[in-house]
Amino acid sequence: MTQYNSFVQIGNSASLKLFLFPNQIIVKHQSGFICAKLLKSDDGIKVTAIAHWESAEQLAAMR
Repeated sequence: MTQYNSFVQIGNSASLKLFLFPNQIIVKHQSGFICAKLLKSDDGIKVTAIAHWESAEQLAAMR
């Protein structure tokens, strides 16, 4: 199961890391979580978060 979230970057890279860091700590310990990565657009304005889960049920349970 792959989850995609796209959003407009808030400020600079440092503020983006502060925004995402707490979520990374929580999510990486959830049952069924495999991995995640961030993709930044060439213009640096948009960011897409991609997370891989073992199943849709485990993703739903995390929410």
